[in-house]
This record gives sequence, structure tokens and C-alpha cells, in this order.
Amino acid sequence: MLDIADPERPQPVGTDADSSVVDLGLNSGPHYPHLTDDGKRLIVSDYFLVEDLIPGGVINAEGDMKVHVINVFRDHMELDKRFDLDFSRDVSNGPAHPHALIVLPGRDD
Repeated sequence: MLDIADPERPQPVGTDADSSVVDLGLNSGPHYPHLTDDGKRLIVSDYFLVEDLIPGGVINAEGDMKVHVINVFRDHMELDKRFDLDFSRDVSNGPAHPHALIVLPGRDD
């Protein structure tokens, strides 16, 4: 989470730089972040890309095959530990790789 009031010198938001960063854990490869319309949650799929590059090498950043929810506050962010969706564990015909995200509005019923 960065304050970009001065685009030439972005600064971490809050008094503690660590509160502006969420650690998704070992082997994470965050991809396709989606901020909810109310700005209160950031949803991140954690699968990236394995691709040969010609010439020059290989990108191999598979991620941890999870979808993470991050609670966003005015001056910090924190991982929502209540949300635990692991495509390697929870998809019956998996393992699967989460990629793009579609977020539907909540239901009132």
C-alpha cells in the first residue's frame, strides 16, 4: 500500500512500513488482484506463469495455488486468515491453478 501523492517518490502508507505489505507466504506468486467496489478487500489469486521466453530463459513462478483475501484499512492491510481457499487441496478434480477473478456482489437473502 503506497501513498502516491508524489508519484516521483511513492511512500509506504502508515507509520510502520510493514503494515503496508502483506506477506502471502513461501512460494507465493500474486496475480490478478481485485479490489472490491467498497475498497475494503483485496482479493488475489496466487498463480502466476510458467513460460519459455525466446531467447533468454524461462519464467517459472507457479505461486501457491491459493486465493487470498486481504482486508484493507485506511492505514494498513492484513491477510484475512478466515478465508482459506487452496486449489491444490480444495478442488475435487485438481490440483487446479487459479488465474483470473470474477467477484460477484453479495446477496441480501
